[in-house]
Amino acid sequence: MIANIDASELKTVPGCEVYWKYNGEYFDGTMKDRTCHFFSERSKKTLYITDTLRLTDSEIWIGDKAFDEDGNKVFGRDEQHKNRKVRQFKGWMGLKLSKVDPDADKKDWVFMCDFNIHNEGQIVSLVDNTGAKTGYSVQLARLTYQNTTQAILKLGVIEHESGKTVTYIWSEVGSDRLGINLRWMQIGLTAKES
Repeated sequence: MIANIDASELKTVPGCEVYWKYNGEYFDGTMKDRTCHFFSERSKKTLYITDTLRLTDSEIWIGDKAFDEDGNKVFGRDEQHKNRKVRQFKGWMGLKLSKVDPDADKKDWVFMCDFNIHNEGQIVSLVDNTGAKTGYSVQLARLTYQNTTQAILKLGVIEHESGKTVTYIWSEVGSDRLGINLRWMQIGLTAKES
């Protein structure tokens, strides 16, 4: 839908400008108080929008809120939404067919090459040459485990039947290459240029 929007369809709303200021570590974005507003047909009131933002090289924090003429909050959160920039990876994976089909030759593998996955928890199912699911998926996630502060990049193998991660490796968040070799399954990922 967005791809079909023409520039002539876009409009700016006077008073809703965001002003950015670099504080030495990141950019802070703010709006002037009570200048961004519109009349809500649903509530039959004028609503005022405010937004506080933070922009770093890897995140944007967005804290938008709306208030009515009396200062009552209509929508928005007190805590900002924190959105991280995803890193895209290109990968391949292979699975010994005998792992999922006892009648398969122990030497036969199914491979899936050139798939894309991002580091924010995306799961990609391993499918065979006909497109049928093999019962296994790979997940790549940037996360921080409970009671720790060090973020990691986790590459895991998920078994569909149990829904559990049967094995995983972890690395530094900025790692450009990751891989697993379980003898019956292999995975290789390489970060794409940003």
